[in-house]
Amino acid sequence: MIACLIMLAAASTAAQSSATQIAQATFQPERAIADALAQWDAQFDAGVTRASVGRTMTADQEARKNRAKAAGKAELSQQLRTTGIPKMLHLIEADYIQNFSEEELREAAIFWTSPAGQAFTTAMQEAVKNGTGRIVPPAQHAAAINRYMTSATGRKESVRSGILRPVLAKEMGLFMQQAQPKIDARMRAAMSAAS
Repeated sequence: MIACLIMLAAASTAAQSSATQIAQATFQPERAIADALAQWDAQFDAGVTRASVGRTMTADQEARKNRAKAAGKAELSQQLRTTGIPKMLHLIEADYIQNFSEEELREAAIFWTSPAGQAFTTAMQEAVKNGTGRIVPPAQHAAAINRYMTSATGRKESVRSGILRPVLAKEMGLFMQQAQPKIDARMRAAMSAAS
């Protein structure tokens, strides 16, 4: 992380600005938080369902479960906003600054912040969510997306993306390991609170 911060500090203002625009447009922090919280909700509910097979919860148990779920979700949201998401954005920005020229950064920022870039980002997210991995760009933006993705910068970015995605996934996994004790502590405190 320190290397990322040093790299960001050493970059020109224009490069930093472009890298920040790219990171914000492609990672979409609010969407990432919403997706992580929805996934957490689903995992929590599945865990409760597995643990309570064949048993009906009392009103007190239901209230404690709901307090624990709300507390855990609030802690995860806080950890994502203060630690997890900023770290992901810094990693993306540093990778772009390290691997792209100022002109390439400018070109990439223009694409990713355009309606076509935003539509392509949404199409990529949908491909991940539906599990197919098949990206279907909207027809009205297909020409602009194709033009960018077949450009030298777009091809270079495609290669870098294949390298960066596993790094981000690993870092998010590490973040969750570090955040989990805080989430668990907040859930325990909520469960033990008086009904």
